[in-house]
Amino acid sequence: MKRNILFFFLSLFAFAVQAQIIEIEHPVTEASFQVDLTDNWAEPIVHGNVINVSNDPILLRWELETPDGPAEWEYRVCDKNQCYSTAITSNVDPNVPIDIPVELQPGDTSLLDLHILPRMVAGTCTAKIHLSLASDPNTVIATATYIAHIEGLTSTTEAQKSALQLFPNPTSDYFRLKADDVVDQIVVYNLLGRPVRTFAATPGNVYPMGDLPNGLYLVSLIDRDQDIIKTVRVTKQSFRP
Repeated sequence: MKRNILFFFLSLFAFAVQAQIIEIEHPVTEASFQVDLTDNWAEPIVHGNVINVSNDPILLRWELETPDGPAEWEYRVCDKNQCYSTAITSNVDPNVPIDIPVELQPGDTSLLDLHILPRMVAGTCTAKIHLSLASDPNTVIATATYIAHIEGLTSTTEAQKSALQLFPNPTSDYFRLKADDVVDQIVVYNLLGRPVRTFAATPGNVYPMGDLPNGLYLVSLIDRDQDIIKTVRVTKQSFRP
């Protein structure tokens, strides 16, 4: 009996120590989006972060549990390494195969974002990303929960959005907006989902991105209520004579 009690308390102690390896910045994140549901490529993002609070470097594995949401919706996860396709539900899975653990030194942080492709369908979803050490994938040490509410733009906003245009695209140096009086803020994301530029919108202004590396970027145009009016895929490339 004493041996069983001792084993029980040792197990509790081991679990408590293990639980201190990482910390999720917001264990439950809830976000609402208004998106253009006529755009099959609309991609709102629920942001998250995970921190190594231990004294040792770790290799972290994540696994996306099948979300509870509309059947048409697709999901993809972005960590500090890269953004994955909608077909990938874990960064370490010998069945795929894939082996790209997130390496975190003590105190390091990795983004853990959930990208949602609603495929022109409104709705609500709850998604969970389970975290474990790559060396012990069957032991979950933390879970991040994401709740997303997605609805279509109103007809008034839809008309304004239709008039709103970004040009030139592709661009080598800058972009402008046409019919931008409804835009309050502009955020430029790279394909890892990281913001690389943030601008306060001013009608007729020029927004520079000439110093950014060539490639594809997502430019979110945000209104005064902090709702995303439109997200535009912009190609940055240097033109040579």
